[in-house]
Amino acid sequence: MLLGLHPGLSASCSNTTYPSSQTPHFPSFSTTVIHEIKAAKLSYYPNEIHRLKQENISRLNETITSIPSVAHLPATEAAEVINIHFLNICQSLPSLDLTSLPAYLPTPAPLPTVHEHRVTNKLLKLKSRHSITPADIPIKLYQEFSVELAKPLCSIINASLRQSQCPASWKTAYVTPVPKTCSSQSFNDYRLIAITPIPSLVCEGFIL
Repeated sequence: MLLGLHPGLSASCSNTTYPSSQTPHFPSFSTTVIHEIKAAKLSYYPNEIHRLKQENISRLNETITSIPSVAHLPATEAAEVINIHFLNICQSLPSLDLTSLPAYLPTPAPLPTVHEHRVTNKLLKLKSRHSITPADIPIKLYQEFSVELAKPLCSIINASLRQSQCPASWKTAYVTPVPKTCSSQSFNDYRLIAITPIPSLVCEGFIL
């Protein structure tokens, strides 16, 4: 309830600020809000890592090394222990046994052929704040030399699709653990944010 306003003006403001679901533009506004919320959730942790690395890298390191099981170890050894812990989780999953798949699966579709202009567009659309690995070149260079880089990258992507395997370096992810709570006491209190090389990210865009 608004205080100090004429009742008629109060009702007018309320109707203007909170339109009913019958408003013609309400569905589009609602969809936009939902998309923005999802985008904000997806970008929160990567943006938080970027902010901590740029503004206060010591705080991020102190948070990670404050876990009781690794607090007594040097930073490099603590990082290796954390890395092994989360690596074991991934390696505990069994590999896919293709022979166990049912025989009635649809016939595999022909392999897609990636063209240079599509790779160029992918490189141009890279966000300048996108996190990169130590092996990557700056995003600005990917964009500035997108035409020159598209040809070799396109050849590697098509060869990877034909051979059903990609370069080993593309499968290497650089992981940063980000605490889920203010007082993290175990590895389970951390969320892993993995950063893959830009060429791998571009290749995934043509497959998924």
